[in-house]
Amino acid sequence: MPTQPACYGASGQPDQLTQASRLPGRIRRAAMDLLARREYTIKELSDKLTRRFAQTVADQGHTIDGDVIDGDVAGCGDNVIDEVTLQLQRLSAEGLQSDSRMAENFVRAAVSKGHGPLKIRMNLRAKGVDDQLIDQTLEAAAICWQEMAASVLKKRFGSEPITDMKSRGRRARFLQQRGFSFDVIHSLLQ
Repeated sequence: MPTQPACYGASGQPDQLTQASRLPGRIRRAAMDLLARREYTIKELSDKLTRRFAQTVADQGHTIDGDVIDGDVAGCGDNVIDEVTLQLQRLSAEGLQSDSRMAENFVRAAVSKGHGPLKIRMNLRAKGVDDQLIDQTLEAAAICWQEMAASVLKKRFGSEPITDMKSRGRRARFLQQRGFSFDVIHSLLQ
């Protein structure tokens, strides 16, 4: 008779206690795998890992004494979320995850694409970065949004003069879509 791995019980089913004890390590490894590819905010990582591990646990349909535990490892359904939070706090404390580092990288990439401060702010908020950190990051970037808007406008429309309201409106909509403020747009198109 072939021997079962140590994580299997006498019934041939996975041993829930062993799997539950391996959950923290699996969560940490998954988080580090994600962070190896690019920076993530705590919120993004939490969402991804919670979705992944809650679904994994639910798909395995663990049982204890014949009762199916839906989305639960040995009574730890809510503990998946708690364990994800704990592991992410540890990664942050160790400096392996940083919302400020992610925000700096995001701002740098967005500026290189010609995005303005409003679009950058909106995207960072969607990723779970708090407003104070967004303000600090945008200030630290020390970008002259007026010059950047002029550069983006010139790249898109060249040195073609504004001849009528239609061309002025087209330029204004372009800059607005890129995330520049009305004040910057208005001062450029005067």
